Amino acid sequence: MALATAGKEGGHDAVREHLETLFLGQQNAHLLDDVIVGFVNTNEFKQRRYTVQELMTCAPSWGRPKHFKFVHAEIPYLATVDFWEGSQVDFVVIRLPNNGFTYRNLPCNLPCIMSTAPGAAPLRAHAHSGRHEEEEIHRHRHDGWVELDGTLLMEFFPGLAKSLGANFTSILFFYNYKHQRIDMQLFTDDSCAPGLMLTFELGYPYVDDQCQRRPLRRL
Repeated sequence: MALATAGKEGGHDAVREHLETLFLGQQNAHLLDDVIVGFVNTNEFKQRRYTVQELMTCAPSWGRPKHFKFVHAEIPYLATVDFWEGSQVDFVVIRLPNNGFTYRNLPCNLPCIMSTAPGAAPLRAHAHSGRHEEEEIHRHRHDGWVELDGTLLMEFFPGLAKSLGANFTSILFFYNYKHQRIDMQLFTDDSCAPGLMLTFELGYPYVDDQCQRRPLRRL
């Protein structure tokens, strides 16, 4: 089943309501989706724009992070694209700015938010990393990290779903109020292929220092 349609199959109203409360309504979440769409449509590195698939193919061979300029809401930003090689699973990592997203502290009924709705696609991190899902959740619970139901949250990211197409089929969604950060880990059915990690964190508009260059005075 393609990830693009996973959020609409078997969604549970109670869990969705909790997620909308946490995200202060879908409009807040759509800010992040707009950032992704802006990056996909306008990214530029050395006068070239890359598709998501080209990034997945090229980034593993780059050897070091690259900083892409992109435009969101008519404001230029920088995104960092890197390749993270782990002992069990690899990721192409795209770091993006939060750009106005409002975080909210987690409510006391977190287990309901984390549950996967009946009939929805399971979140299969262990299919790629070789570890149980419970261990993945525990690892990311340290220092304020919690896992949310990424399958349902994809309803808040229609632009991302369209950009990914049918290439990715499962997701892990981690939320950290303390650090004002979100990590989305996306996987294909190919256990040998790298996953895609989208990280949203604090960021600032990009200032082009090149345009401020002045002649070097010789004494």
